This record gives sequence, structure tokens and C-alpha cells, in this order.
Amino acid sequence: MPATDLEQIVSRQIRNEFGDRIGPVVGGSGFDGVEFSRAGYPNPAGFLRSEIQRVAYVPDQDTLLRRTWRVLDRAQDTEPDEQVLVESMSRFSMRFLDQGNEWQERWPPAPDFGGTLTGLPVAVEVQLELDALGILTWIFSLPQDFMPGAQPNPGATPDNGQKNDEGDSKGRDRAGDEG
Repeated sequence: MPATDLEQIVSRQIRNEFGDRIGPVVGGSGFDGVEFSRAGYPNPAGFLRSEIQRVAYVPDQDTLLRRTWRVLDRAQDTEPDEQVLVESMSRFSMRFLDQGNEWQERWPPAPDFGGTLTGLPVAVEVQLELDALGILTWIFSLPQDFMPGAQPNPGATPDNGQKNDEGDSKGRDRAGDEG
């Protein structure tokens, strides 16, 4: 299970083949595997497309498959690309750590007495049981504030106590700090 997929999860919903909204991370409870949006989709040819990619890890009998889609919001004829990641697998399971540090068997978690736990999980635990090796467990910490395509403010400078050309000792944009 490539860590780079999970470590680049972003909060981007999609629309499935039927036009339904699907959350940025979906796993457990009726979905046998996990599906999520991730940043860092390489584009060496410079095609006009998103830098975000939809990825799924799905167990299929004794194999673990990685599915990717070339578009985020799917049409009814959209087919995933698929590759076999693991063979001779007995079990694949995931748990999701919520903002309250409670492990959830599915994501998004069920509403809790009228409230809902929203956003991305804090971490994901992945367990694979392989015929030859036994149980392997990984815990991946997930990004919480990553905004794909976000560019730093070119006029902003770090708050390092040095004066900029305008004489502002905090190094901030003067127009935004008045008052």
C-alpha cells in the first residue's frame, strides 16, 4: 500500500457515475475497501486536467487492487484503471482515527446524537493478512490543512521582525493590517 497515496489525501468530494456526491474519504460500512481523493497526480505531458486524483484500494478475493480514475467527477461510462498490488492476501481492513482520537470502522463515521464528525480522518490504520507473512499493520498520519493548488501570497513575508521596504517591522501587508 503506497504511503504516498494516503499521505496526500485532500478534502475533495466527487460525483459518482449516478451524479451522487461522494465524500473525500469513503471506507467501511458497505464499501469493501477505501476510496479517496489525493493530490500530487503527476502530469508530465502538461494535459489540461486536475492535479487531484481519485484512488481506491479494493480487496478482490485473495488480491488487493488499486483503482484510479482519470477524472474526478465520473460519467456513467467512466472506467477505472486497475493494478494488482498484493496477491495471496487473506484479509484487508482499515480503521480511521477521528478528531476526537476515537477509531472508527467506517468513514465518514455515523452521526453522534444529532452531530456529525466531519472532515478528514487524523490517521488511517491499514491491516493486511498475507499467507506468507501473517498480519502487517501500518498507521498513516493524514494531512489536515493541505489545499491543492494553493500558492503563497507573493506580497507576504515571514514575521521575522525585519523591516520591509515600506518600513513595516512585522513584514506584513500594510493594507491588510490597518485598524
